[in-house]
Amino acid sequence: MEHVLDGLVSRYEHGNCSRRELLAALGALVATPPVRLGAARPAPPFRCRELNHVTLRVKELERSKQFYSKLLGLPLLQEDKDSCRLGLGRGFLSLWQESVHGFDHWCVGVESFPSTRAGAEDRTRDVVRDMLVREGYSLREDEGDSTIYVLDPDGNVVQLEARGFR
Repeated sequence: MEHVLDGLVSRYEHGNCSRRELLAALGALVATPPVRLGAARPAPPFRCRELNHVTLRVKELERSKQFYSKLLGLPLLQEDKDSCRLGLGRGFLSLWQESVHGFDHWCVGVESFPSTRAGAEDRTRDVVRDMLVREGYSLREDEGDSTIYVLDPDGNVVQLEARGFR
């Protein structure tokens, strides 16, 4: 508010508005009720810092790998019988051979997230999962996978991992 008043007075002092215009503007400011911002939103449970990777299900792994390598120049980082990872800047594109093709999930690197090392950190991931469920988030759980997958309202899957996850 102070900068608005300073600006009005400065305009008046430099002859850019009349005394009448200054008084009218000041009257309007006084008559206008203060703006109340909505209730402060609670802090989100995580702060996203990077798009880590996108995972696609493909019918023919070799064909898809060649397509993305040729079209976008993505280098092969890792490969096995049914999947591969192609370099994508600091992240990667993951391709999984499946009978049904399409989008599987996208992964974001977040701050303050437990590492993937076995042991006590796994229990911490359980605590994070429990907290998300308590806050009303729906989760996808894959057998034997310690990753946290959260479903958006349309059923799309967001994977949460530590920054720099590989």
